[in-house]
Amino acid sequence: MDIFLPPFCDILNNNHILLASSNSKEKKAINDKLINKREFILNDTQNQKCYIGMLENTFIIHLTGSSGISATDSISRLIIEYISNDKLPIPAFAIIAGFCWGNPNNTKKGDILICNEIYSLNYRKVNAQGNNYKKLVFKSKFQIEEDIVCSLNNQIKTGKMVSTEKLFSSTGKRDEIIKKYPDIVGGEMEGFGCIPNFQKNSIPWLILKAVSDFGDNDYNMNIQAEMAQNAVNQITSIIQIIKDDNQIKLNLDNDFVNILTGDVLEVTIDNILGDDLNDYLNDIIGPIIEQKLEIYYVEKDENNTFIRLFCDLILEVLQNAFKHAGAEKVRVNFFQTKITIIETGERHTFRNLEELESGKGGFNAWRNIQEKFIDTNKVSYSSNKKKHEFKLDSLITYLKDLIENCKVSIIKSSIGSSLPAKKVIKYNNTCKEVYVDDTNVRMSSRRLALAREVKDLLDKGLKVYLLVNDDQNALMYRNVFSENIKNLKVVIK
Repeated sequence: MDIFLPPFCDILNNNHILLASSNSKEKKAINDKLINKREFILNDTQNQKCYIGMLENTFIIHLTGSSGISATDSISRLIIEYISNDKLPIPAFAIIAGFCWGNPNNTKKGDILICNEIYSLNYRKVNAQGNNYKKLVFKSKFQIEEDIVCSLNNQIKTGKMVSTEKLFSSTGKRDEIIKKYPDIVGGEMEGFGCIPNFQKNSIPWLILKAVSDFGDNDYNMNIQAEMAQNAVNQITSIIQIIKDDNQIKLNLDNDFVNILTGDVLEVTIDNILGDDLNDYLNDIIGPIIEQKLEIYYVEKDENNTFIRLFCDLILEVLQNAFKHAGAEKVRVNFFQTKITIIETGERHTFRNLEELESGKGGFNAWRNIQEKFIDTNKVSYSSNKKKHEFKLDSLITYLKDLIENCKVSIIKSSIGSSLPAKKVIKYNNTCKEVYVDDTNVRMSSRRLALAREVKDLLDKGLKVYLLVNDDQNALMYRNVFSENIKNLKVVIK
């Protein structure tokens, strides 16, 4: 589903990382890595689709086009259009990711190059002596800590790169470049067009590309997809380094996370590297699950317990699915009255949670849910080899559309009015359930007036969801409405 970006500029402005790719292989590698990916249209004339999602608890916008700058859909032109559009957010950081050619004197195929300085060679004069390149130097204001970066992977190398629109597939032409610039680690075709715009707008940047060829007579595309994937696999570590830099602040807005995730959270094995499964689930997926579980409201003394225990169980189920059952993708659905965990591949090897072995994390998480919610008939559980399902039998779901469409508002100048029969509240009369927010009521006289209106709503047979600040206010409302208490749901903020 597409998302319209301009309304979220305040949230995303200087609070996202821009990833740039220039072909279908790089595009796929990045999109496969993004969590909660959504599409957005960059321009209406070309119907150019781009993407927004998350990595490392960070908002990511992925612009993808073609290489160079000549084509109308070139990544350089798209970046110019994106950054110059005052209705779109400015990135806090930019990364050009994918594959490149390497200098055979300094690299080997498979090396991952991280660069914060380029020689732009797109301006050149051809004469009898050959190509005379006009070198323009661009250096990012983000400094690479070489020892930290190289410790991430023994194939990572840092250094300068050349950038030009020319595709190198000739040993002779490539050697001309290496002879003039022997210190380079390789070359690529996007930086010369993108980076001047990053520099102009004070956006720090990096190039992150893996060596797929040497730009020589043996040039081929055989391992480009693999190299794009290898480079992209390092993005999460690079993002963490970027976030550790005191000059760059990136914050996660929970409301926007909910907009991206909707009612579904998908976790894929492609997002997880080797032994990082437990860290990834606990640190990245865990906070998202907690945020999703907040839509389910129970009594105050159980609300935090519900979130904590169900988050634990869902994470343990995910870990078992990937670690022991060989799952490739698992989808968690947060419906209004139930939560489902579905293995979407072909293996369908989920075990009934009642059969888990004692002494393991999954068993402990299941036992806590069983004792607190299932044995007390607040939640019911069923499963098959493909799905776990938890029906929230007695838990009240906090409905977002109730707030949007059936919220009760106090009419200005109505409370304390000299007119005896003046109406105090307004709401959508078609609603059979309404939402009342008491948390901004500071005066007792105002609360008593609101309470009279809530009593009238209950007397009319409406169900009322009432949000209050503390136990004292909750008790007051419950006492006032003891006769209609079954239609009143008091939620403590």
